[in-house]
Amino acid sequence: MRVEVEFTSRARVMLVRLLAARLAHPGDAYPFAAVYVEEAEQVLTASRGQPAGAVKRTRADGTEWWWQYLHGVWWVYTVTDPPGWFRATVRRVRVFGCVPSPPPVA
Repeated sequence: MRVEVEFTSRARVMLVRLLAARLAHPGDAYPFAAVYVEEAEQVLTASRGQPAGAVKRTRADGTEWWWQYLHGVWWVYTVTDPPGWFRATVRRVRVFGCVPSPPPVA
């Protein structure tokens, strides 16, 4: 099965803001963010959207995944397998958030 990973512009902006708040030179957030996104994309692709330690959260409005990429950097994403005749051929991983910690367990 092929895996397509998409990082939304919202997730990228959230990551840059998170990094800028932690770095001595906020302008360094952009190159660090590019490296983080590239590496996270490789891990999400290789793991088919389910890297070690990822937590699946089911809510009333759908299912999302939370993955602690680094200490204080959590990716929030969805995994979608389009319906197919026998099995899905393309799994879509859509990263839509980046936060410093997961929400409390409800």
